[in-house]
Amino acid sequence: MTEHNDMSIEGHPAGKKALPPLVTINSDLLADVAVTLEARLGTGTIQIKDLLALKAGSSVVLETPLNGVVDVLLNSALIARGEVVAVGDHYAIRITAIAAPVP
Repeated sequence: MTEHNDMSIEGHPAGKKALPPLVTINSDLLADVAVTLEARLGTGTIQIKDLLALKAGSSVVLETPLNGVVDVLLNSALIARGEVVAVGDHYAIRITAIAAPVP
């Protein structure tokens, strides 16, 4: 007669082979993955009649003051805050606060 072992690993019925344990991911594996980084300058409120009247050269005032702090988002998640600066002919964000990594 064959002996039966009813012990199981959580999530795996008795007699099924357990999956190997997960390993720590080396950040070098992810270093070249492209993600979307976005800087949110601010928001504003506008009435529909004013929206419909917009044309080239119109200005929409944002709530963020000049030299104000802007949000930096990574794949739509807020990860940092900073200030807008010029780098050559391009805008850039000088990071002033950044989220702590998850331990």
